[in-house]
Amino acid sequence: MSLMSCNLSRKMLYYPQQISENRLKYIRENFQNIFELNIKSEKKILLHGWIIKKDIKDLPTIFYFGGNAEEVSLNIEDFEKRLHANVILFNYRGYGLSSGKPSELNLKNDSEKIYTQMKEKFSLDSSEILVMGRSLGTGIATYLSVRKGITKTILITPYESIKEVAYDYFPKLLVNFILSDTYETIKICEHLRNSVLLLVAENDEVIHPKHAEKLYGKIKCDKILIRIKSSGHNDISQKKQYWDELIKYVYKPRGET
Repeated sequence: MSLMSCNLSRKMLYYPQQISENRLKYIRENFQNIFELNIKSEKKILLHGWIIKKDIKDLPTIFYFGGNAEEVSLNIEDFEKRLHANVILFNYRGYGLSSGKPSELNLKNDSEKIYTQMKEKFSLDSSEILVMGRSLGTGIATYLSVRKGITKTILITPYESIKEVAYDYFPKLLVNFILSDTYETIKICEHLRNSVLLLVAENDEVIHPKHAEKLYGKIKCDKILIRIKSSGHNDISQKKQYWDELIKYVYKPRGET
């Protein structure tokens, strides 16, 4: 594939969102248990994020990976208020204050570096780590969970592959020619361990629920798929059912059915 088609593909897939100085100031001044984080992924690549730090020793820690047009700090208020857990969330390359340009390879490599450095920095217990991804981030979350043998994985509005989602909107020949980052989650999901929760928007207008169902069918470990009623792709996290199911899963003892 030519460099031009790769660049076009990524412009169609990634929509980097920035963070304003006012937003940064608000977070810094209003949350005593939220701390900024910076890690070096490569020599000239600095990733920026936060930790919602409640109780590292006795509470689970969630690594969160957002959607393709998501600046992850916008989750801070909900996560801080609703989840009795620590949460680590970094902006992708080119998003927020993170430098660089996003690509499938880069974001997946970055996820491992975030996991490894944060696990060491905060002395995290592997058995108390969860990985959560939303939309685009479900492909990254699945990859990281497989690579690190994560105990619990949460996939919100997931897909079996970005290519299959793109086929819903564009001719297959065009997709096959242009799309360079395909996130073939379905090819690795059978290696997920322990348990997986899939939260699917009943009326998802971006990623049709059929894609989550195909992924669900290939997962071999303990799994549950929940359809969040009367929800769309972008408002699923505004529904009470979403938070009820998410909270129940986060705190459910391992091995409980």
